[in-house]
Formats: sequence, structure tokens, C-alpha cells
Amino acid sequence: RMYTGGMLRRVNWPCKDGYVNFQLSTGPGGGRSQRALLDWMDEEGMGNKELDQINWEDLEYGGGTPEILDKLEPPLEQFFLTHTRDELAQGCLDRRILLFPVHTPKDILNDTQLEARQHFRQYDHPDMDRPVTYLGPFIQDQTGDRVDLRRPAPRIVEHNREIYVE
Repeated sequence: RMYTGGMLRRVNWPCKDGYVNFQLSTGPGGGRSQRALLDWMDEEGMGNKELDQINWEDLEYGGGTPEILDKLEPPLEQFFLTHTRDELAQGCLDRRILLFPVHTPKDILNDTQLEARQHFRQYDHPDMDRPVTYLGPFIQDQTGDRVDLRRPAPRIVEHNREIYVE
């Protein structure tokens, strides 16, 4: 749960194969996302007429009352449990809904977007007899040039003389 707008709100939800991160969104931008999710739930026969009647776009940011949140949680939880993380992520991407899958470290290593961005790099490490996988650049500029690693992470005490003496 996360504390926003004066209330404790749920942000991580179980699904078929793990968890997704989704939080109630209100206001002009977030309200459209909330509406799109409720529409998707309606398409699959899991809608909620009472929630459909709320004008999410006109509520201020953080405008979901505790009563609204109490009504919203059970239908959302039931809906998310009918889908996998990938199904929810793709469905939300297609519908412009603010949601993302919660990945395990193994999931991150197999993430197709990070793979397409060539995020992981193999580096020789002086203490290992094989290359080690490191996280690659965290940004890429518009020209495609990358900020890149010049060397592996320092070993324990590797720079002590340089920092403390020199």
C-alpha cells in the first residue's frame, strides 16, 4: 500500500502469475486511465455499474474517497486474477491504462523491452573466470549514442589508497 492523497492506497495487486502495480487514478489524465480499465472490465463481463457511474475525469487528483476505494478493490482484484502479468501489461498498453507488471530479478533478465534496448552487457571481471552480466546504460539519448560502462564495479577496497591517501 502507498500513502497518497491523505489515504493509504493499494498499489500492488495479485494476478494469475505474480503481481501488477496499479493505483486509482483520477483527474483529466488519470481519470481516462481509470475509465479505460473499467471499460475493459465491462467488455469481459466483470464490470461494476456503480463504479461506471463515477466521473473519474472530474475528480481531483487523489479524489478517490475511502468509500470509493472500498467499492473498487474487490472488482479490480477479481479482474486482475483472471489475467497474467503479460496479458495485463499488453492490454493496458493497448488501452493507455497506467499499469505495469511487478518483475522478479529473473523476469527483468528476460524482459523483451530491456533486451531490445540492449540493456544488459557482458564484462570480463578480474575475479571471475567467465564474463559477468551487468546492467547496461540507464539512458539513451535521441541520437542513439549511449552512456556506457567503462569498467566493472570496483572491488572492495580497490580505490582506498586513491581516495584516502592520494
